[in-house]
Amino acid sequence: MKFRLLRQNDKGNVYWMEDSEDSAKLGLIKEEFESEPHQQIYWIEPLEACPGIYAHFKGRYYEVVGVATDTETNENKVVYRALYGSFSLLLRDENMFLEWIYRDGYRGPRFKLVKKF
Repeated sequence: MKFRLLRQNDKGNVYWMEDSEDSAKLGLIKEEFESEPHQQIYWIEPLEACPGIYAHFKGRYYEVVGVATDTETNENKVVYRALYGSFSLLLRDENMFLEWIYRDGYRGPRFKLVKKF
């Protein structure tokens, strides 16, 4: 399982810092930053998609049905459905589904969990 280290500044902005499969490593980085005097908040989140409703950074909503394993590559794929138009089923690498992006002035997760099932 992968984990993500996040930081919130004193203005409430959240920033991605680092991803790793080693939560202890992220914990050490977190402790190092927390030892300095400031008003930042640091935390570690597990990186795994779960069934629920997600908002895409462009504003559309999707339902995650589940996570499947590709039998050829052994990689996790997120199976999700568009909640608009033809309600088509979609498939995306879990790492890409969960990644933070920097695009058109936006900095944050590609998909954000709105409601967990």
